[in-house]
Amino acid sequence: MPIVVGGHTPLAVRRAARYGDGFFPGVDTPEKLKAILAALGEECARLGRNPRDIEITAGRAAMDVDTVRRYQDLGVARLTIPPPAFDQDGLRAGLHEFGDRIIARL
Repeated sequence: MPIVVGGHTPLAVRRAARYGDGFFPGVDTPEKLKAILAALGEECARLGRNPRDIEITAGRAAMDVDTVRRYQDLGVARLTIPPPAFDQDGLRAGLHEFGDRIIARL
């Protein structure tokens, strides 16, 4: 079973480098993620581990195509988004809108 380490502190970075199959740092911009991934790379180098072996997940409430591409350029494998609504019709409409606005343009 894959172990995904969450967090954005130096200790979380060390845990992800040592034990993680995946890493989900709790940051809200690609710029902050870039800094954390640099620290992850340094820690992996110290341990003799390839940081590319750790699958990166990122999340953000507001998404646009450029932001998704910036995450993709950083090596993010998975993006999370919050639910666009909590009722069935709202969820359906919100996910269709996200698909049209983001997914269809990638």
